[in-house]
Amino acid sequence: MDHSDSVHFDFADGTSVAVKSSNYRRVYDELWTLSKEIPGAISTAGLLLNATQHPGYPHAVDLSQAQSAALRRAINDSKT
Repeated sequence: MDHSDSVHFDFADGTSVAVKSSNYRRVYDELWTLSKEIPGAISTAGLLLNATQHPGYPHAVDLSQAQSAALRRAINDSKT
């Protein structure tokens, strides 16, 4: 997948995921929804927003354990 149409994240456990540009808004919105119950959701939303403003950014965004959990949940919840 081309970096220009996705943002890549490295989870704290060493795995990674790419969020496609077509899913940015859904995942971002879900992170804000989760912010009331999951620590790290707001900072992860900020990281996603920042990365989307730099198309083709060549590096993955490193996440903490809390951010990793928040992004995993947001991605999962955004699919429903």
